[in-house]
Amino acid sequence: MTDTIWLLACMKNKGIKLCYVAQTLGITSSTLRSKLNNEREFKVSEVEKLANLLGLTRDQRDLYFFRHRN
Repeated sequence: MTDTIWLLACMKNKGIKLCYVAQTLGITSSTLRSKLNNEREFKVSEVEKLANLLGLTRDQRDLYFFRHRN
């Protein structure tokens, strides 16, 4: 499950707009919103691209994209 709040805060802090992220991932803004809202899952390739774009460490990437909540 994706930690949407943290990702949006990270994008805002880096001045990265949702439309730029969507374009970088090769998806529409609507699809990106669905993925950020956990309505659809990110592909592993999208997670890697987004992690690189945001400058995330491997631990941060795993924490914010692959953590399961109970």
